Amino acid sequence: GPMVFLSVAWGIYGIGDTVTFGRIGKRMILHFIGMTFFLSSLCTLITLPFFQLNFVKHSGGTSQISSLFQMILGFIPSDIVSPFQDGNSMQIILLGAAIGATLLILGKTTEAVAKAIEQINYIIQFLMELVSNLVPYFIFIILVQMIWSDTLGIVVAAWKPVVVFILAMLILSGLMLILASILCKVSPILILKKGFSTFIIGVSTASSIATFGNCSNVCEKKFGIANNITSFGVPLGIVMFPPATAIYFIFICIYTAEVYGIECSLAWFVLAIFSAVIL
Repeated sequence: GPMVFLSVAWGIYGIGDTVTFGRIGKRMILHFIGMTFFLSSLCTLITLPFFQLNFVKHSGGTSQISSLFQMILGFIPSDIVSPFQDGNSMQIILLGAAIGATLLILGKTTEAVAKAIEQINYIIQFLMELVSNLVPYFIFIILVQMIWSDTLGIVVAAWKPVVVFILAMLILSGLMLILASILCKVSPILILKKGFSTFIIGVSTASSIATFGNCSNVCEKKFGIANNITSFGVPLGIVMFPPATAIYFIFICIYTAEVYGIECSLAWFVLAIFSAVIL
C-alpha cells in the first residue's frame, strides 16, 4: 500500500506540469482499461468452446447492474486510513493521485513535502525489493504444504479451467508481444529478451507487485523510458492493466456456471466480463 501510494504521488509530481500530466494520464488510463476489456473479451471468446454451458436468450443479469454501480462507488475511499488497512489498491492509487496532483498544482510551495515523499519512496522500494527476493521461497513452502495435505489433489481435479487458463495466457502473451513489436517497430525476440527477468519474477511469484522494482529498472535501463513516466505508469499499470487476472475471474464464473448448470446469456457474459475487469 505505502509503496503504491508513494510511487504514484511522486510519479505524478515528477511529470513536471499539469498539462503533461493530464495528457499522459488520460492516455495511460484509457489504454490500460481499453486493452484489458479487449484482451479479456477476445481470450474468453476464443476459449469458450472448451466449456459446456446452458445458453438462453434472456437472463436476470441486468438485475446486477445496481450492485455493480455500488462496487464502482466503492473505489472512492471514505477516509485516508482504511484503504491502507484493507489493502484496496484502487483507493490507494486515487489517494496517491490526489496528493501528487496537489503537489504538482502548488509547485514550489510544497517542495519540502515532495522531497520527503521522494526519499521515503526510495526507502520503501528498497525494502520491497528485499521482501520480493524471499517470495519464491515462501511459494515453495506453500506448494510443499499443499502436496503433504493433499490440497493439491483437489486443485488438480479441477483441471479444465487450469488448462484453458494456460491456453488463454499463451494467447494473451502472444498478442501482447506482437502488439508491442508492431507499435515499437522492433523484433519481438528483442522485447522478450529485455523483459524476460520481469516475466520470470511475475510467473514464479504470481504477484505483479513483486515485479515492481525489476519492471521499473527494465523500463528505464533496457527500454530507455524516462523515469517520470515509469514512476507513474508502472504502479498505475500494475493495478489498472490486469488482463490475466480479469480472464482468471471470468473463467471461474464460466466454470462455476458449467458445473452448477447456471443459465448464461449474452447479457450474462457482458456483465461477467465488465465485473471481472472492474474487480
